[in-house]
Order: sequence, then structure tokens, then C-alpha cells
Amino acid sequence: MLKVLHKVAIILSIIVAFYNLITGNYDLFPLIIVFQVLSLIFITVHDFKEGNKGKGILSSIALLVIFVFSIYVFLT
Repeated sequence: MLKVLHKVAIILSIIVAFYNLITGNYDLFPLIIVFQVLSLIFITVHDFKEGNKGKGILSSIALLVIFVFSIYVFLT
């Protein structure tokens, strides 16, 4: 179930990215980051549930970096 949610979040972020490129309307750009963060949350939880603690910890670190970067981008 979590892998499916992960793939759905990635597909939604790709759709929003193409929409932004085609229309030139970049108001929806934060949605791409939101969907990517959701995707990473889903895959992190999946890794921990499967017992892959190494991958789960790496995913958690990546999630933290992306979260901090997105806060920096939104505040500037």
C-alpha cells in the first residue's frame, strides 16, 4: 500500500511539473515539493516496516534535507 502511495505521489508531482512547464504558470510549484516530500515519507515508512533500517535512515536524512531546503525556498 505504501509503495502504491509513493508511486501516486511521484506521478502527481510529474503531472504538476509538466503543467507548470507547458502553461508557464509557476504558482503550483510548491505542490511539486509537497508531493515529493509525501513520496519520501511513504517510502521511508515502507522501508522501516520492511526492516530495512539502513535505507529507512537514509530516506529520513534525505527527507530532513528536502524539508529544510523547502522551508528555506518558501521563506525567501
